[in-house]
Amino acid sequence: MDRYYDVSVAEDGTLKDEEDEVIFTPNGKRVPRSDQLPDLSIKAALALREDLDASIPREEVEEMHAAVMVEVEELQPGCVSTIVGGYRRGKPLSNDVDIVISHPDLRSGAEQVKGLCKKLVQRLYKRGLVTHVTHLSGFHQHNALRTSHWDSLEKALTVFKLPSDGKKARLHRRLDLIFAAPETYWTGVVGWTGSKMFERDLRLWAKKERGMKFDSSGMTRRHDSKMFFPKSEQEVFELLGLEWIDPTLRNA
Repeated sequence: MDRYYDVSVAEDGTLKDEEDEVIFTPNGKRVPRSDQLPDLSIKAALALREDLDASIPREEVEEMHAAVMVEVEELQPGCVSTIVGGYRRGKPLSNDVDIVISHPDLRSGAEQVKGLCKKLVQRLYKRGLVTHVTHLSGFHQHNALRTSHWDSLEKALTVFKLPSDGKKARLHRRLDLIFAAPETYWTGVVGWTGSKMFERDLRLWAKKERGMKFDSSGMTRRHDSKMFFPKSEQEVFELLGLEWIDPTLRNA
């Protein structure tokens, strides 16, 4: 069999880094690794369709968040997090669960969270909490023509299942984990809170009215690529020249 070394993270959920060896048979078929996370194949997605289509009540969202942060604390103490998405906008039921995670130390926090997404997903899988991964991305260098710093977000889109409590059957749920560097934590929170229509208009406003580029990974001034690092969610709106809008009023 031929052996190759792959330095990227595959979008199919395969965890790879500089030390991960990817092995192929002579006819080009990948040999599965024993520690490889299972991707959500079409067959698996069909089998879990009813679970994944079911709405998630707020109590379960909070239980999932608590379970995740217990494991985060074991890996990297002192991290902070915010449940975003429809839950943060006050919806009684959610289609999936989105959690933005960071470390509050502005001097070393970026290094504290770098690579933590991959470690957490591996840990959750070993605990039996994550069953499938549909996407996994790590920090990487931006295109030099855009900016000189590495991407401020690590993301894992997973299928998650809480352990049985002996009272009711647990369903498979979609769980998105977003790790942000401390300086982009609040743009990450705003960007992932939604709704899609609200975020679209926010980006359009930033571009047309403020000459800025805004998304969940950060804020920059378009004419000179100057970066802004808001220290709160309110400051995000101040930099955009907008009044504060409560998350429950963003269900556009």
